[in-house]
Amino acid sequence: MQGIGIALLAAFSIFCMLFAASAGRADASLAEQKRCFDALEEEYVRNMGRLLSDSGYANSGITLTSIIEEDGSREYTVLLHHRRFWLLTQEERKELIAKLKAISFAKENCTFRHQFL
Repeated sequence: MQGIGIALLAAFSIFCMLFAASAGRADASLAEQKRCFDALEEEYVRNMGRLLSDSGYANSGITLTSIIEEDGSREYTVLLHHRRFWLLTQEERKELIAKLKAISFAKENCTFRHQFL
């Protein structure tokens, strides 16, 4: 009887070690993915700032937020702040948003929504 208990305890210990090892690999993978997206997001904000500055909207405020779904997809909201944005016609706003979307990073399952404030 004691032998069965020891065998079960040993099997449970091995299972726990294997589970902990696989969880550690998953955490490392998620951390690497986060670093990758952080770099892409920083670069996108810099590129948007350059594009807006080159388009006559220097010192524009840019706020990028994201929602990460369980399946890993991301929905980005880009809030753009500049006093002169309100002088743009609807067509000019659409053109500017098209330029901003054209420089966004192309990753699967990422959507971008731009808003002027």
